[in-house]
Amino acid sequence: GRGVAYVAGAFLAVLLVSAVINDNVLLHVEAGGFNLLWYAGILSAVFAAARSVVPDERSHDGTPEEHLASVVAHTHHGPDVWKGAAHTLSVRDEVLQLFQYKAQLFLAEVLSVVHTPLLLCFTLPACAPRILRFVRDHTTYVDGVGDVCAYSAFDFERYGNEEFGAPVEGAARPEDRPLHGKMEKSFVSFKRHHPAWDCDVAGCAMLTRLGAFRRREETVRDSRIASVLRQSVLGVDGTGASTVVRQPVVAGDRRGGGAAP
Repeated sequence: GRGVAYVAGAFLAVLLVSAVINDNVLLHVEAGGFNLLWYAGILSAVFAAARSVVPDERSHDGTPEEHLASVVAHTHHGPDVWKGAAHTLSVRDEVLQLFQYKAQLFLAEVLSVVHTPLLLCFTLPACAPRILRFVRDHTTYVDGVGDVCAYSAFDFERYGNEEFGAPVEGAARPEDRPLHGKMEKSFVSFKRHHPAWDCDVAGCAMLTRLGAFRRREETVRDSRIASVLRQSVLGVDGTGASTVVRQPVVAGDRRGGGAAP
């Protein structure tokens, strides 16, 4: 990206300088059957496209785990295999599948005009029974709203997952629950963006449970920091034994002394 932008920018700069010296150059000088104004337009497009794929260096502060955690906080999608492996190529490839380049998305939109009718004609009929079964089994009625997806009602007694902070384990089958605790994460995100919203008893219990878990984690973190500071300042390990290594004093190094007799 940077190399292409550098080459295109260099040629474009030459053309712009030539135009400043003599404005007739771009219109009347031709190369390969096109005038220089046409090349200036092509180089401008190439330069802009190349710069768009160059990452911002200021966004690289922090570790890969911290950047991946910020992405997961917004997408609510973080498989267990990503933990501790944010620096690996496999995780990078999985993330790139979720966040593709704009050129890829544009190409997919163009191709969708062709393959979408094929999917509707040949693939969707086989999936129709499963889709209808899902709509039948996971639709609930909310007063004042109407029929909605049951997941959006935050029904923890039916779809809760204690592994992700739900107060109770849901009665639904594991395959009928949202994957990776997405309902619990959506509940926390909705509550954070709408703090005045009054949730039900199960939701309040989940918030209380998450608050207690956060306080425990902060206590453990503070104790670890205090232990590290104590070891570094006092030179004492976890057993109380001193870790300070005393260096032998060389007679010739003692202040005011010479060689030992």
